[in-house]
Amino acid sequence: MARSDVPSPFGDFCAELPPGAWYCLSLADIARLTPVAREVGRRAMPADWDNVLLKYVQKTNPYFEFSCDQNRVKKVNSRKKNTPFFRGILKCTFPGCSVSAVVKIWQENNDQLEVTYPGNLRHRRGVHHGRRIKGAARDEIKRALHGSDPNRVHHRLLSNLPAKVYASGNRDGVGSHKMLQKISSERNLRGRPFTDTIQS
Repeated sequence: MARSDVPSPFGDFCAELPPGAWYCLSLADIARLTPVAREVGRRAMPADWDNVLLKYVQKTNPYFEFSCDQNRVKKVNSRKKNTPFFRGILKCTFPGCSVSAVVKIWQENNDQLEVTYPGNLRHRRGVHHGRRIKGAARDEIKRALHGSDPNRVHHRLLSNLPAKVYASGNRDGVGSHKMLQKISSERNLRGRPFTDTIQS
């Protein structure tokens, strides 16, 4: 597990990450990582591959807020024996942070996931980031917002974050006040007839 502290002269959040880790993918996650066919035998991971692997990456780096930089899958009938079946690079989106996560699956339909962490994790104080809330996570927040004030729900989500994750500026799954207000309005509008239908 990563060790973190905040004792830098600039007040930045710093974390010492392990050089790497191995994980066993669940059968459900292996199924979700079935490659999509491209031209001339090329393949790529499906659109949500990064979300599938995020929960494994967060076990050793819960402070990481990343964007997908690469998504490479070995070609069908490739002659490159020492090339992993899949290799993805995730780069931290915090300004000035050099850490990335290199994720590899060496054999197709295998459950072994390798993660390495090149770079140094340093997040500037007062900078917050979080991935867009969508899918099941968005539906769960909609249920939590039913009959509740978005500001109270937002504060409750923030209070559920571990102290060091909060200090790192990672706001995954929490969103902003504006984001929660938007999700709340989506829930309130569901099932409501169109205005034109009411006026006609």
